[in-house]
Amino acid sequence: MGFDAFPASINWDYFRSWFPHGQTYLMTLFTGLIMKYLLLFLLTLSLSITSQATICKWADLPPVIDGKDDDAVWKVAENVGEFQRAWVENPDKRTPFTRTDAKICWDRENLYFFARMEDGDLFATHSEQDGNLWEDDVFELFFKPSQYFHGYFEFEFNAQNAVLDFYFPRRGGGTVQRFREDFEFHIKTAVQLDGSLNKWTDHDEGWSVEGKIPWRDFIRAGGRPRAGDTWKYAACRYDYSVDFEGPNLSSNAPLQKLSFHRYEDYLPLVFEGPQTSYTPIADLKVKGAPGNPAPYRLERAYPKLKDLKMPISTIAVPGTSQMLAITQDFAYGPTSIVAFEDRDEVEELKVLLKQKGTAYDFAFHPDFEKNGYLFLGWNNGKRTIISRFKFDAEALAFDEDSETEFLTWEGNGHNGAAIDFGPDGYFYVTTGDGSSDSDVLLNGQRTNVLHAKLLRIDVNQVSDGKLYAIPADNPFVDNPAFVPETFAYGFRNPWRIDVDEVTGQIWVGNNGQDLWEQVYFVKKGANYGWSVVEGSRPFYPNREAGPTPFSLPAMEHSHAESRSLTGGLVYHGD
Repeated sequence: MGFDAFPASINWDYFRSWFPHGQTYLMTLFTGLIMKYLLLFLLTLSLSITSQATICKWADLPPVIDGKDDDAVWKVAENVGEFQRAWVENPDKRTPFTRTDAKICWDRENLYFFARMEDGDLFATHSEQDGNLWEDDVFELFFKPSQYFHGYFEFEFNAQNAVLDFYFPRRGGGTVQRFREDFEFHIKTAVQLDGSLNKWTDHDEGWSVEGKIPWRDFIRAGGRPRAGDTWKYAACRYDYSVDFEGPNLSSNAPLQKLSFHRYEDYLPLVFEGPQTSYTPIADLKVKGAPGNPAPYRLERAYPKLKDLKMPISTIAVPGTSQMLAITQDFAYGPTSIVAFEDRDEVEELKVLLKQKGTAYDFAFHPDFEKNGYLFLGWNNGKRTIISRFKFDAEALAFDEDSETEFLTWEGNGHNGAAIDFGPDGYFYVTTGDGSSDSDVLLNGQRTNVLHAKLLRIDVNQVSDGKLYAIPADNPFVDNPAFVPETFAYGFRNPWRIDVDEVTGQIWVGNNGQDLWEQVYFVKKGANYGWSVVEGSRPFYPNREAGPTPFSLPAMEHSHAESRSLTGGLVYHGD
């Protein structure tokens, strides 16, 4: 039903003759019914638009990149859909002045695309790599591979066969110039023109572009997808012409505002795998999996302790049978510190401290039974803080008035704040890069800030106006380019630390970015490379590195297996 099917005005006097004492109710009811069905119509329309997925077909034979669509794969590839101007308020003006047809397909090596554009005035002045192609007739592709990360890609291709390529770690994260110089891409394209370029006095028919983007160019967001994976994407276009004012912009995505970077409105792109068939083996009775069973088994600890919600970390209270745990009611929400007895049948816990912020880790001072000090690593939303409290082990109570801030740094997601004491008596503290994605603050390799480091301090001494002293054997204590607390640097989000109480060896679990998680066997003075590298692999190779060479992780864990590695404990025993 079109909107013009509703009457422009309603004769309420006519209805009042039916219900003279209920006219307000009837007006409300009638208006409510109209609004109800109008909203249902709009919702149905919205769902029909946003649910339109493009099937990215598998290319059994890759196309020859020549700017033509005469390869077999383009005969079966799915069109990306009609280009539109969904952000325009007037529905009569949402159709672009010129038509665009585009297709996408893939194989194990590349993502392929072809676009044919109707164009009465071919215009392109940029021929250099990574020029301002949006000033020309240009075809664009945007890809956002993961809903869990902010990063996305933009590729532009103009009628002079120039290419502009971007990876944006997050939207609005910096200047265009910075991002266009970050990475090397390996895109191959070809263009065919049906008309004369940059000659406005004649009439042209259009142009086409064909290309391939190797999956290694998508490595910052996971690389090649698997069959069945869904990305978000948009195909877009700038068309300049003497026939109309300014560029005529259009997209196959239902963009609700005039911005090609609105990935909220992008369309789903579903990767269809190769079409194969096989005959199953009849009466197959094989069961199980190859290999030996795991050398451990899992059991639920404290099975009757029902209120232990989302425990982040646990620790035993020295000299007692009590355990402390940091718990969270919901992800990224405020935390509480609770206590419970360390026995299998325990059923109840006691809330000791509620915080407005999020606690990550705690550590008792080695002389806790004498001084009663408990250290806590936490974040209040803007700052990450290492606090010291007086804690009464017998009463199981924090003295909240005793809180002393030993260290603090700005934090917006990658905060670190894992803490531990070593057998040397020194206090070890991890710090993250302080960003929410891809080290946009460029702290990873900075040496003059507390961020992205493993810090080592002496909390039993005071020095230089601080509540702690710097150990004399810290690796950079005499180097003015470094904050003297530095023991090692180049971490993204070192979320767990364990200093072996027997050997003094330091292990750090580090949350990775796009592809890999890391475990570091931390060496004194080492640089672990973030964000020039992610573990052992390039990440932003053109970023400025710190003054010392990179060290490799002890182990890397692929996102192809699971998403996050947070850390572990050194265990001596049977």
